[in-house]
Amino acid sequence: MDSIQIADCKVILAVAQRVAEEVNVGELMRFIERISGHLNYEKTTFPNVLVLLTVLLSPIKVTMSQLAMIIETLLERDNKDNIQEFLELADWAFKESWGDDIDLLEKTASDMLVSYSLQIKELYGIEMVGTVSVHQILFQFIKAKVDEYGRYGNDDVSECEPLFHHLAGYGPFQEWYSGLIKPFEYYWTSYGRYQEEDNEVLTLDKAIRHERDFHYLFNALVEPLKNQPKMTSDWMKKIIIPLVSHYSTQDARRTFIEWIFKDNTANVKPISKLTSMNTIITQLNNNNNSLVDVDDFNEILKLYLASIFFDIMQYGDSMSSMDIVNLYDFITEALAGFITSQSDIIEPSFEPFQDASSFDIFVKLNSRNPLLQPTLVNLRVVQRMFLICSKLYPINKLTIQKYLLYKTDREEEGDKDKTKALQALTIMNTLDSNNAENLLEAFNLFVETFVSSRSAKQDLCKLVVERFLYENLFDFLEKDITAASYFQLDTDDYYELVNDKFWYSFNSAVNLNEKKGKLYEANECLLLFDRLSNRSDLSAANKNQIMKVKHLMKAVALMKNFKIMVSMNVPITPSLVVSNFGGGTGDFSHNTPVDLVSLILEYNPKSYLAFEKLYKIVNYLVIFFATTTDEGSATYYFNKVKSACIESALIDDNFNYAYKQCLILFSHYQKDQQNLNDIWLTFYQVGKYISPRWFEDDVDQHSTTVEMEKLSVWKKQREVLSKALKFMQPSESSMDNSRVILSQWRRVNDQIEESYANYLYLDQITAMEVNQRNLSKQLNTIANEFIGEASNSTSQAGEKISNLLVSGLGWAIGANRSK
Repeated sequence: MDSIQIADCKVILAVAQRVAEEVNVGELMRFIERISGHLNYEKTTFPNVLVLLTVLLSPIKVTMSQLAMIIETLLERDNKDNIQEFLELADWAFKESWGDDIDLLEKTASDMLVSYSLQIKELYGIEMVGTVSVHQILFQFIKAKVDEYGRYGNDDVSECEPLFHHLAGYGPFQEWYSGLIKPFEYYWTSYGRYQEEDNEVLTLDKAIRHERDFHYLFNALVEPLKNQPKMTSDWMKKIIIPLVSHYSTQDARRTFIEWIFKDNTANVKPISKLTSMNTIITQLNNNNNSLVDVDDFNEILKLYLASIFFDIMQYGDSMSSMDIVNLYDFITEALAGFITSQSDIIEPSFEPFQDASSFDIFVKLNSRNPLLQPTLVNLRVVQRMFLICSKLYPINKLTIQKYLLYKTDREEEGDKDKTKALQALTIMNTLDSNNAENLLEAFNLFVETFVSSRSAKQDLCKLVVERFLYENLFDFLEKDITAASYFQLDTDDYYELVNDKFWYSFNSAVNLNEKKGKLYEANECLLLFDRLSNRSDLSAANKNQIMKVKHLMKAVALMKNFKIMVSMNVPITPSLVVSNFGGGTGDFSHNTPVDLVSLILEYNPKSYLAFEKLYKIVNYLVIFFATTTDEGSATYYFNKVKSACIESALIDDNFNYAYKQCLILFSHYQKDQQNLNDIWLTFYQVGKYISPRWFEDDVDQHSTTVEMEKLSVWKKQREVLSKALKFMQPSESSMDNSRVILSQWRRVNDQIEESYANYLYLDQITAMEVNQRNLSKQLNTIANEFIGEASNSTSQAGEKISNLLVSGLGWAIGANRSK
């Protein structure tokens, strides 16, 4: 044996001695640093030094971070191949004297290395001699030291991190580290360290010693989920998936699949079970299915779908509303991860599930059900089912059970349609302005999902529109009519619904104020009418009715500031306007719009001054009632309203107003060459007018002022009566009428002549007589013509005069003067 071999034996023995005996870690590190440049001999090698460090350097002596520093020193070695220096190192390091027995020295060194290697294999199940690369050797060393670390009762794997850094990026180490060490670390820090000593928990020592026993490790690591299913998401991500991926055997995958659908659900509430299952499936999908192959993953999906339907049908009725909503949301989200295409959904033919007492039997009986097939199309169908239920359950309690019931034939067709209708309408139970759009979207979702018949859809839409009208959501309906986005109703059907609402509100109104109450609701319907009338498919009859209703509302709006009583203590209402003044039949309905104006004039003495407003009221009502007159004159109602205002002015002792309005009528008649026979009585009343002021006690009836006022009135009366005679046209009745007017004209004319005769001032009298003679001469000519015609009439003019005097005109025509 040469000197190099002897030195080689001495150095390796010296390393063993120092590692075993040195109590000062600093001294040990300096020693290791000195030999680190000479590890390329037969026995003094990097693997052999690691063997010695594995066996002789316990965790009690050095920490894991100190051990990492020692390894770093060895890894940074620079082999010098300086034999002389190596020989000197051997003499310095090894002080023992072996005499001439060199063979014993070599045998001792060899036996030591063999013994320690066998000890490592026996203790840790690894071999550190004969390996090829430094990374392989170091990996075995680290596994052994972590095992030893655990055997000493240590479980905090984070203490070993400095040692792990030396193998960062090395594939085999990374798999071991990610698949075993990190899962255990998360298990320990999240669960194990908080358990009582007498509880059975997985320790680092057990985890390392059972590294080859997947079943043991898997069962131990998932044990906490039985009582704490909420941890499933983190457990899957940080423990289960890394562990199964690390072992990646068919047996490991089968164990995992069985756990998903069986073992992990023991004594767990359905909601917790399905929530955990959703988490598992989602994590699998997020892991890009690298954990299992395609066939296994399809089997998982099929069992997953089966478990969903089995548990929901088995336990759904016992779940709380919050659990159901959360579950539907979780499943929707989980299935969305598997959907890679957004093409149109073609629903399969839904088949009812066969009931089963256990999950295994359920899977067996329903294995061919389309809803359990793990195809992309079916996943989208199932996902849409849960999406719809998640949206509708909070509103109308639509569950998966009901969804399947509506889609299958387990219920009679008529009963099923009725049930669907009730479910759809339930959505609108809480309708208000704040949730209208959301509820309508939910309603449409339900209808599009379960109602296929167009007529059935329209019937439901009608009911919902009625509900919107009941809640007075006019703005929303206006948008819908304009955009035609929600209710697919025929325009005429839509009109009928709005029309019903209008008349209900109109007839329920208690006053004429369109700014509040029921009349406000009726007025809001007009905007909907406008939008409907813009549609080309609205029938002509309905368009005409809309036009009439709008004129009715205009008339009512003009009446609101007048006091109107239809009888004692009974104020007028919108419904009374329609029922009492339409010119029809009944106690009041024979009255016309002109009679309504007469009421207004009666209860509002000065209202005759608002002729334009009164005329509009009559005109609007005539349009609404579509009233026609025998006269057929376009100005018939204009004349009637003007006449009523003149009579009201006379009652109000406003003769000048009445006189001016008569002149306007004459001008109107002369221009249009119209017959004024129908209002001859108005002119007669003007001609009969006597002012009540002339007979008041404090007035001197023979004073010059009163006489001059009378004379002025008589002259105007004579003018009105003269023009009335001029413009009246012959008819069967006009002869009698003209005779009455002529008779009054003579009385007025006599009064004028008498008044002139009593004047004291000759100049004035002379001038008046000249004017009077000129006018009288002209009027006598006209009067003589009418007298001739009147003398030939057989009508009873006197009788008409008598009726006239009792018509209630009072002082305006002098009927009560004698009183």
